[in-house]
Amino acid sequence: MKRGCLQQNAFADRDMDIYQTMKKKQLKHGGYYFVFSPFHIPMDLEVIKLILQTDFHHFVDSGMYINERYPLSTHLFNLPGNKWKLLRTKLSPTFTSGKMKMMFENLVECTVSLDKVIDKNLGTTVDIKDVLGRFTTDVIVSCAFGLSCNSLENPNNEFRKKGRALFLEKGLLEYIKYGLFFAIPNIMRFFNAKLIPPDNGFSSSSHTTKNRGQLVDDEKLKTEHITPDENAINMDEIVAQSLFFEAGKYPPLASLPRICTKDYKLPGTDLIIEKGVRIVIPVYGIQRDPDYYPNPEIFDPERFS
Repeated sequence: MKRGCLQQNAFADRDMDIYQTMKKKQLKHGGYYFVFSPFHIPMDLEVIKLILQTDFHHFVDSGMYINERYPLSTHLFNLPGNKWKLLRTKLSPTFTSGKMKMMFENLVECTVSLDKVIDKNLGTTVDIKDVLGRFTTDVIVSCAFGLSCNSLENPNNEFRKKGRALFLEKGLLEYIKYGLFFAIPNIMRFFNAKLIPPDNGFSSSSHTTKNRGQLVDDEKLKTEHITPDENAINMDEIVAQSLFFEAGKYPPLASLPRICTKDYKLPGTDLIIEKGVRIVIPVYGIQRDPDYYPNPEIFDPERFS
């Protein structure tokens, strides 16, 4: 924790240190206090399965900071209870096989500009992180907004500038603020704290989305029993979800947070996880545990085929 407070390593590194320490001690459970909040870390995969699947109704909320005055915090990962279920209902039709095929066409269109950038810089040193970041921006904007921003050929367009601003390295005060959002979200909400600066939002007035903001075509509304309200999605919701579309060798999150919404007794034990206790699923540690994935540092897509 000391190295983290001094910004000497990343969140994922800190999670990995905790995981390896608990692994060496052969613990099935562990935990720590961060500020005033207790955090429980399950190490046993069967217990993790209980939390995320079998007994998920005890852990339906993520416990993360959300402030509806700032729409970018109201994405699917953060929303609690019924609000999460409603938005999930809205978004699920977006990821049918047919819709995914449509997205693939958008992705292929974005590779045209990628080819141009690579060809233009043959024989020179290229910042591949920046190039692929711009490519990712183009794909997300095309799939989520139905727009062509072409940040590959125009690195200074609005989408790219706003997106980069969200992920630039933060100073110590910003680090402390984000830590408080994680540890004491209710108190931060009471003080109406801003998770993302207001000038990092996108104006919805100048943009339109494919299908006029609908997720299902009109002729399917009756056959699939979807109400107009359930079928509609506004620009604020789209922007919030679009921030969390990336994945790859590195998981989008080093750990998966949950919060216990009612007392839970772990089957076969005397351990009771009390209501309000925060849960940290060590995704990064499990993904890099050689007991589960041989040679975990090697990128091998075939292991999942």
